[in-house]
Parts: sequence; C-alpha cells; structure tokens
Amino acid sequence: MRYSKGDRVRHPKMKDWGIGEVLLNTDSDSVTVFFSNVGKKMISLKHVDLKKISGKESESSILDNIKSNEPEHKGKKLC
Repeated sequence: MRYSKGDRVRHPKMKDWGIGEVLLNTDSDSVTVFFSNVGKKMISLKHVDLKKISGKESESSILDNIKSNEPEHKGKKLC
C-alpha cells in the first residue's frame, strides 16, 4: 500500500500507540509515522498493514498541534 505525507493511520496490533501521521511519502517497504502516544516510529510494511483513517476517527489535537508548530523556513537556512 502507498502512504503519503499527512495520511492518518492506526497500527492494527498496537492500538495503544494511538493515531499516527505519516511523515514522508513512501512506496517502499517502510514508512515513518509519528504516533500520538509513543512518538516517531519506522514501520516495516513487510510485517504490518497500517489502516488509513479519516473523518472523526482521524481527529487528534496532539497531531494537529505538532503540525501547527512546525517552522516555516521554506528552504531558508536556520541558525
């Protein structure tokens, strides 16, 4: 399955990890996801099929807050 940056997902075997957000586009064998309860994880897609979620199920104030606090450097050098 292909995952795109910003996709909201759940890990079917690790429900206590909470809602995750895909950090980078991928169509390889792994994907990097930030989960609301455990942080950043690299997931091997050979061993698990993450469930894409949307609507009410995908709402997460934690993930929304992280996204809104990202610096907007747009290629500028940060000191």
